[in-house]
Amino acid sequence: MAIHITRTDGQTVDIQKYQADSYTTDVDGNRALRTTASITGDVNVDANSVSTSGLIGKASGTNADFTTAYASGTTITLSSLPTGTSSIKADDIISISQVAVSGAVTNTYTRDDVTITTSGTDPTTVTVSGATFVATDTFIVYTNIERIQDKINIDQLNGNTINTNGGNIDTGTQTVAIADDDNVSTKLTSIEGKDFATSAKQLADNHNVTVSNMIPAVETGLATSAKQLADDHNVTVSNMIPAVETGLATSTNQTNATQKSQVSNGTIEANVIVAADDDTNLDGEEGLVTNSVLNARIDADKIKPLRMDGSTHSMQTIEYEHHEIHAGSSFVVSDVQSVSTTTMKWQITTPASTKYSHIIFGIECTGECLATITEGSDRTDGTALTEINRNRVGTPTVAGTIVTRTPTGGNTDGAITLQSLRIGATGVGSKTISAGGARGQNEFVLKPGTKYIVSAQTFAAVFVTFTADWYEHTDKD
Repeated sequence: MAIHITRTDGQTVDIQKYQADSYTTDVDGNRALRTTASITGDVNVDANSVSTSGLIGKASGTNADFTTAYASGTTITLSSLPTGTSSIKADDIISISQVAVSGAVTNTYTRDDVTITTSGTDPTTVTVSGATFVATDTFIVYTNIERIQDKINIDQLNGNTINTNGGNIDTGTQTVAIADDDNVSTKLTSIEGKDFATSAKQLADNHNVTVSNMIPAVETGLATSAKQLADDHNVTVSNMIPAVETGLATSTNQTNATQKSQVSNGTIEANVIVAADDDTNLDGEEGLVTNSVLNARIDADKIKPLRMDGSTHSMQTIEYEHHEIHAGSSFVVSDVQSVSTTTMKWQITTPASTKYSHIIFGIECTGECLATITEGSDRTDGTALTEINRNRVGTPTVAGTIVTRTPTGGNTDGAITLQSLRIGATGVGSKTISAGGARGQNEFVLKPGTKYIVSAQTFAAVFVTFTADWYEHTDKD
């Protein structure tokens, strides 16, 4: 075979005949030039080459059928799958587009390029072999899963048969099945020419409705103002529809204790208040006046009835300081010293806390002496005395207030004098004279973290007895 080429000057040039192996035959029997060209690398398939009629997933979920999200360098998750799709399988996926935070498509993975596997239901985890996902990437997933859309002809809903050949609507009855999880929206303005009620089409207030042409058997005996059942009349209901009868109250079918009854006089509703702890406040609460026992709290966990004296009907009570003895918060110190024409001092130091010391000071001597109590000492504690808890049951509580004798050092007994009293008479022997008194008149509530000095100056050789009687208490309010 020869190839003739005619030049522009009219001369013909013969080209040497090609060898038979320079040609090949295609599937149709046509001869074609054999080449050594080959296609290497990836044949890119863009979104325009992929069908988008199936379910699509996006990171935002907007305008998408499900949501995609980064999971790791080679995995993403598919969640919020549409109804009817519990999971997405590997062969459901057409392609996955990896989009960088800049918006550029970093890579597109198809099942002919890489191995794609899936696992789990909603959410489904997708693994792309060899992928290099970044946490800030977003992903678009194209699938071949068909979208399911319900199409309903409104004429069928209205009971008409569609004549597809003649284009006519025939009168008839049609049933249209709609899935339980599908939403159907339709707009009806009238049925058989009758208008629906609207906000503008309402009966006037107090409008009377007249029912006529009733069946006589039904009309007879209708309730009127003159036809009422007698009080305590029993009504028996029989042959009820089972769906209505279910759940009616019976002797064995009662409320489940979650229902509440409200007591009211028509204006004020009574409240039930639980005295849960010492902070329960009943101020402003409305209660019921009943023939009940008066109760009071004895500690944080117990409330007991109050008692009255049977003879006088007076409330049985004790003084508060007596109560503090029972509570284990009452203490006493007593010290007797021989003092001859000199001054003996005792120092009381209170704790720096909100537990205050309520104290009665006592000075007794067998002759004349001057008793003085001052606040604000700067002296060092002397010989420690024993603070005795007056409740000796069990393990008594240790006092926070400290009492010592003959304090040392310092410059002052205190600038504030709480009490100064000269008692007794010189030369009077063997007679006890006290500087104490009724508690209500002589109790002091001492300042926290403060030192007090009690001094007894004598004018002869006498015995001086010092006592301190106090309880420690934290204010409630």
